[in-house]
Amino acid sequence: MTDLSMITKTKVEIVLTVPAEDGVPLVTVFKRAGKNGESWYVLAGGKYAEEGNEAETVFGGAIHESAEELGINLQIHDIKALFADTLCHPKTPSTLTSFVLASCPKGQIPKNLDPHENGELYFVSPDAASKMIGDRATNEVHEFLKYLASKRQMENSPS
Repeated sequence: MTDLSMITKTKVEIVLTVPAEDGVPLVTVFKRAGKNGESWYVLAGGKYAEEGNEAETVFGGAIHESAEELGINLQIHDIKALFADTLCHPKTPSTLTSFVLASCPKGQIPKNLDPHENGELYFVSPDAASKMIGDRATNEVHEFLKYLASKRQMENSPS
């Protein structure tokens, strides 16, 4: 259980699915690099914007971050789910992360708007995304990615 008294920051990360030719979506993942040469993979996202004393909602954060990092114009109907589980990563224990599932709007292609901050942008299969992000997502996110991967395998298996 998360000790909420330790939380000083909140953020949202987006499991963004992008249509693929075979009908099973790909997932966007960034490869970020640290100052010491280490690197890690993350979903698009960031901390909630604050205006006055009010913070953004989870959905507002997802819309804002997808525009800021990926250059896409998400609408509320593009957000398909809010994952129930949240995460405090061991390296950032004072940050509580929420996760949403969103579909890339038709006709829009995500791009890396800040390569200096975000590193490289990849479009990967759901099972690859799960392996890449590792402990930077909740079990619930990983289970959903496994479900998408199994859907890909079922649709690609011979009849």
